Parts: sequence; C-alpha cells; structure tokens
Amino acid sequence: MKRQRVAFTWYLNWRYPREAIRDLWRQTKWFFQRGWWGYADCDWWALNDYLSTWLPHAIRQYEKKGMSYPGWGEANTSKKWHTILEKIARGFEAKKKQDELTWNKKRTKDFEKDYKKLQKEFEEGMRLFTKWYHNLWD
Repeated sequence: MKRQRVAFTWYLNWRYPREAIRDLWRQTKWFFQRGWWGYADCDWWALNDYLSTWLPHAIRQYEKKGMSYPGWGEANTSKKWHTILEKIARGFEAKKKQDELTWNKKRTKDFEKDYKKLQKEFEEGMRLFTKWYHNLWD
C-alpha cells in the first residue's frame, strides 16, 4: 500500500532526514516511470488500488465533457449511457471501500452486511465495465 502524506510532512522530513531523502528519490523515480511507461513500480504493486483511485474520476469525465455515447442496446440515449458510466465508477469506488473495510482493525457489527452490499455493487460495475469496455472512447 502506498504511503500516505500527512499534514506535517515538514516535521517528518526534519525528524527523519534519511527517510525524507529516500522518499524524495522514490517519488522522483516514480514520476519519471509514469512518464515513460504510463505507470510506476508502486502502481503495479497494488494495481487494483491504483485503478480504483483514478478510474472513477476518469469515467465521470465522459458525463462532464459531454462525450458521445454508443447509441445501441442499453445505452441508446445519452442519459442511459451516463447511468451506465456512473454504475461503473461506483463499482470501482465500492472495491476501494471494501478494501478500507477489510483493513480497518475495528470491525463493526454490520461488517458482513456492508461488505456484501459493496461486493454486489462492485460486481455490477465490473459486469458493465467488461460489457462496455470497447465503447469507452471519445
């Protein structure tokens, strides 16, 4: 899992200078890797987490930018297409929430119920994603 930045990064850099230098080196290396390959080492270590982070935003850009729609089947209108895209985006977000639930040390009594609900939403989003994958174009 990626190391999350905190508000007091300057303090951590001052307190742990070796870590700061190593982190700066890694961040720079990953920046160039994304430029060369389109992804970095830290991305494919947890590819599902990486995709679940940015893909919902990218999919929602179709609605914001007013992109075209397939025009056949379940997506024969713009409104239906945007509904499908929203379900796909929510599916990826559901997987991200599932991971957060799993990693949370303090499990609630509704853990199984919430997990199953998110799993159903994830599966629906992935079903639509695989069905409409070839239609994700401008």
